[in-house]
Amino acid sequence: MFAVLLLSGFLVYSNTFSSSFHFDDQQYIINNLTIRNIYNLQGIWNLFPTRFVTFFTFALNYAFHKFNVVGYHVVNLMIHLGSALLVWWFTRLILATPVLKKTKLTLHSDIIALFASFIFLTHPIQTQAVTYIFQRCSSLATFFYILCLCLYLKFRLFKKRYLFYAFSWFFGLAAVFTKETAATLPLMIILIEFMFLEEILRQRLRSVWPFLVLLVIIFISLFSARTDSLNDMESFFNQPSSARYYFLTQLRVLVTYLRLLFIPVNQNLDYDYPIRTSFLNLPSIGSFLLLASIFFWGIRLYRKHRLFSFCIFWFFLTLTPESSFIPLKDVIFEHRLYLPMVGFSLFITSGLFSFSGSKAVEPVAALLTCLVLVYSFLTYQRNKVWKDELTLWKDVVNKSGQKSRPYIQRGNAYFAKGDFERAISDYNKLLEIDSNPFDAYSNRGLAYQNKGDFDRAIFEYNKALEISQGDAAIYTNRGNVYLSKRDLNRAIFDYNKALEINPDFTEAYYNRGIAYQSKGDFDQAIFDYNRAIEINPYHAKSYNNRGLVYQTKGNFNRAISDYTRAIEIDPEYIKAYLNRGQAYFNQGNLNRAIADYTRVIQINPDFAQAYHNLALIYSATNRKQKAIEVYKKFIQHAPARYSSSIERFRDRIKELEKNKE
Repeated sequence: MFAVLLLSGFLVYSNTFSSSFHFDDQQYIINNLTIRNIYNLQGIWNLFPTRFVTFFTFALNYAFHKFNVVGYHVVNLMIHLGSALLVWWFTRLILATPVLKKTKLTLHSDIIALFASFIFLTHPIQTQAVTYIFQRCSSLATFFYILCLCLYLKFRLFKKRYLFYAFSWFFGLAAVFTKETAATLPLMIILIEFMFLEEILRQRLRSVWPFLVLLVIIFISLFSARTDSLNDMESFFNQPSSARYYFLTQLRVLVTYLRLLFIPVNQNLDYDYPIRTSFLNLPSIGSFLLLASIFFWGIRLYRKHRLFSFCIFWFFLTLTPESSFIPLKDVIFEHRLYLPMVGFSLFITSGLFSFSGSKAVEPVAALLTCLVLVYSFLTYQRNKVWKDELTLWKDVVNKSGQKSRPYIQRGNAYFAKGDFERAISDYNKLLEIDSNPFDAYSNRGLAYQNKGDFDRAIFEYNKALEISQGDAAIYTNRGNVYLSKRDLNRAIFDYNKALEINPDFTEAYYNRGIAYQSKGDFDQAIFDYNRAIEINPYHAKSYNNRGLVYQTKGNFNRAISDYTRAIEIDPEYIKAYLNRGQAYFNQGNLNRAIADYTRVIQINPDFAQAYHNLALIYSATNRKQKAIEVYKKFIQHAPARYSSSIERFRDRIKELEKNKE
């Protein structure tokens, strides 16, 4: 049956392996230079201490797959499959506890555990935590969370198996540093201890206290890592009592979560949820009464149906970190249900077998099989939406058409595809929803800038600056437009303004360095690149450009050192390889120059300049046939859009063949 379970998971998620990176994937994976070196443990830790394990797995992915999205999806699916198997094991162990092994449920423990794992595996609400790559933090934290509980139960059910206990604590610690939701783990162990295990109080406390130490570690790590984030969240609500308003909003959110568990339709990445500021309205009061009724029902069920009581408490406890008084910027996300799904899966399966009677096993199994098949179909269909950024945000716009972020994100998706007109159309739509949105003007400026309409881009950035009353990123972007127009003095003025607002803004120093480099002020350019590197030691572009300055000054050794450092940070940085190849060529180190140009071609087989430089070396060293082969290789594989380079290379081939004669 395990083979069937694993095969089912593979089939249900078989249409996700080529799904693109999404949303936070850009910030935390694509543009995150920290994860490009698996040995950079300090940098990964500093990036996000409470998610160190998650980011380390991304670093491993990058080491093996670079940005081949298939590898990332395979790892996510393996975690999901592993979690489903752990749900099976956890269910078996729970049903073997002293309290539950006396009940009739133990007669069906095998089939209950199997269907619980199937429901967990195939439920469509899981798609966001599995297909959305960055939400590996949710699925991986759940994997460690359940594994910790399983090992703890194994220790408690089989006396003196202290190795299980040690591993339980270890994987609990791993969960803590995978995602903050693991904060509930010690409390869950206490809940399990007092609901299902029978020991004297001293024995229970002896088993639990190391996990209370883990709880202290959790709160210390959360406090040290999340202080700035919590301040940002407070400003998001723009209210003096954001914790109260967040809690009031979560009353409705929790009801939506319940609906999604039982009726998983009309799913949405970005729900349009207004912030509730008062309890005195029908939705808030109704939600509170429903949730309170469920909670007190869980208390009432404690004596006769303890497993159902536990499942209800599991739902509320596992959602506490994200759906209580702690304000988060986004009030609702489906991936937050990944861990609560364990309790739901157990609730549905055990509930049906408990209330159907011992003679109705086959009908219940048939009903659950149908349910799993329906879930599988819905999951497969939902995963189609995650194909790429455009399909995803089109879906969100259709469902949250009065919210600003979907239009920004869909506009950005059009922008990434080079469809600037549609991107601008979405930014225009945003202005219809909100007459004064900073992002609309800022992003529209970027679109016009990429279209080459620099004057209109400057107009848009001016509007964005009026709204923001001074924003370092916008000044930098406007400076970049002036840089493109070769208006270097105005560009430098804007970069200076950006640095007045944010003295540690790496991009402003980097771009100002380009401006000074263009003016021929190499010492000032080096100063700016040095400052950018000082702020961000992983800013590969600053190393590359500083190398260019040194190369211009004839200091090839320092230039090569900078190019090499840029390549260490970003092993696929084409410009750094190309520039280092030129520096080696200037030194007369032709073999290393050839190696660098060859590496550029491996990374980008359509990069004409690398072919040309490589052919020049072969030509200069009287290896004309080799040079001809290089040119022909480009002509053979280059897309039609490179027609000018193709014609130029054909002319070079003719010249070389003539000289050979």
